[in-house]
Amino acid sequence: MAEPLQSTRPDFYQSRDLDFVLGFWASLGSSKQCILDLGFQAKGSPFIHTQSPFTLDLPLGPFKIGDSDVSMNDCAILTKEDMTLKILSPTDCVRDRLSWFLLYHTNPDFSALDQAVAVANRHKIDLEKTREWAKAEGEIERLAYFEQRLKAIS
Repeated sequence: MAEPLQSTRPDFYQSRDLDFVLGFWASLGSSKQCILDLGFQAKGSPFIHTQSPFTLDLPLGPFKIGDSDVSMNDCAILTKEDMTLKILSPTDCVRDRLSWFLLYHTNPDFSALDQAVAVANRHKIDLEKTREWAKAEGEIERLAYFEQRLKAIS
């Protein structure tokens, strides 16, 4: 994973990888050729471009967090002309970050836990939905780490 961008704000985190689930292509083959035509190069899973600090990944949809589907009804939507970009809700962003901490027992990502706490501290999230998700993933007990850290800074 790329190093985070630097900021003077302690709660600021931005990775250098962009994930897009492209709903209008049936296979990664079509998507891959379009990305290559833009000057990106395939280096393993993510694509890189010499003129961009960001890597690009095109996971096949539907988008999931753990074993749970993500509802695109709850996301923010940006439109320009005939293009639409759906962005994860703060709750789904927190669940995504938590998945890297909760679901990888042999190597839990504590920085992802910190990122989840930072997002939940700055934005209203649906904590009950997060609890239901953690329970469905079999990780409700470990969710206590998140809740304790969130409560400590609130």
